[in-house]
Amino acid sequence: MGKLIIGSLAVLLTLFLIGFNLFAFLVVPKWKDSFRGFGVELPSWQITIITISDLLVNFWYISQPLTAGICVITFSLVWDSPEVNS
Repeated sequence: MGKLIIGSLAVLLTLFLIGFNLFAFLVVPKWKDSFRGFGVELPSWQITIITISDLLVNFWYISQPLTAGICVITFSLVWDSPEVNS
């Protein structure tokens, strides 16, 4: 039972990482450009999201293989679990 819960959490983590990467690569750059045109100071949480997105986009050669590796490891652990195979 415990491995099944850990496997489920690992799958959720993987889906979150994939979703956040898509958000950081596709949505935030357009969002950032539209907010620049307003000429107002952004809240700190938006600045944090933009900074993280910039790091992921600028260092894609590290962030993307890392995300892919986490996904592969997660799914290999889940599929090797006896609860899943039975």
